Amino acid sequence: MNKYIQILLGVLSICGGFIAITSILNFIVSSAGVAGYIFGAIAILVFLYGIWCGIEIIKSTSSRALSINKIFWAMQVPLLVSPGVSYFLYTGFNFTVNYSFTESSPGFNVSTGGNLMISLFQFSSPFQIGINVFALVIFCYLNVITRKLKKSVHSLENV
Repeated sequence: MNKYIQILLGVLSICGGFIAITSILNFIVSSAGVAGYIFGAIAILVFLYGIWCGIEIIKSTSSRALSINKIFWAMQVPLLVSPGVSYFLYTGFNFTVNYSFTESSPGFNVSTGGNLMISLFQFSSPFQIGINVFALVIFCYLNVITRKLKKSVHSLENV
């Protein structure tokens, strides 16, 4: 794995995670209900996982570090907004292409930082689906690196 890409992925995960946790703590302090505390705690755990992934990818490109990062970046690929359930996660950088069925129009979003949107039964929400293209590219890149690592380990075992 290219060392600069390795460091970039780590920095995006760590910095995005810290930015998101700061926002979440502000949300929790201003929240008046148990649901806010529960969703806030879940979001903090997700971003702590992201920070851990960032630290691990900076430390090494071991099979374990690649596996946990693939999971974390795969979690950032989908965007789903609907009246019943909504989900969207990004950390570090986001380039999302989406389609709104409610407005019958495509759209995109570019942002930095970190965000986790989870909602249940928000009946005023429009129906949208989308893909975080940046996260998808990173996930595919990590898959390629994982395959190369497995091939090199396999070829060493056959020697």
